[in-house]
Amino acid sequence: MYNTILVPLDGSERAEGILPYVETLAQRCSAKVVFMQVVESPPYEGPHVHLPGGVLDRHVKQAESYLTDLQKRFRSRFSSRC
Repeated sequence: MYNTILVPLDGSERAEGILPYVETLAQRCSAKVVFMQVVESPPYEGPHVHLPGGVLDRHVKQAESYLTDLQKRFRSRFSSRC
């Protein structure tokens, strides 16, 4: 039925509330689960937008860290049920 399930997350507990349902659906369909988090760039206000101190890079690294941790937790729970 489903080969891949895309799960958009914002880092909140409310958004993560969907994970048990995703887990069940993924198991039933033997589907791959892909987690995603959007990192917003600052509003564009001219030809040269510079963020102080690599702010955007820091936000991207935080999102990557969050998603990596979530993936590990999801995999450990998923594999323990198989």
